[in-house]
Amino acid sequence: MNEVLLLGVALVLMIIGWLGILIPIIPGIFVIWMGLGLYAWQTNFEVIGIPLFVVLSLMIVFAASTDLWLPLFGAKKSGAAKRALLFGTVGAIVGSFIVPIIGTIIGLALGMLLGEYHKRRDWDTAVKVSWGGVKGWGIATAIQLVSGTLVIIAFIWQVLITPL
Repeated sequence: MNEVLLLGVALVLMIIGWLGILIPIIPGIFVIWMGLGLYAWQTNFEVIGIPLFVVLSLMIVFAASTDLWLPLFGAKKSGAAKRALLFGTVGAIVGSFIVPIIGTIIGLALGMLLGEYHKRRDWDTAVKVSWGGVKGWGIATAIQLVSGTLVIIAFIWQVLITPL
């Protein structure tokens, strides 16, 4: 593949991935990784060496995993019952199919709210738990944005600036 075309495809994937973190319709952080991996693989890891690729890949895996555990951690920190965590997880999954883009967070929040209320019959606690889950999701998104941005900067530095 022509190196200029390859670079263009990798950068387009990374930009789409970065936007996908903000608009959760695609797994943005993984799309960034696809751009990085495609370029590294197609250039036989000569420009993006294996050690750098491994470090950036580990950063991506960590950032991607925050979507799974940080909302639950935030809710748990707010005193969530196991039922609220379960309802929140199910709500996030169902919500992502019913209302693309914002359904995941709406489903998470509503699921936690209903699960916590069902368990304790206390709206104040249920709102607190639900808000804790939403804050955890926000922190996870921030971590993904920072990680994605750092990966893109490292990629651009390695590919465009270092050879100069």
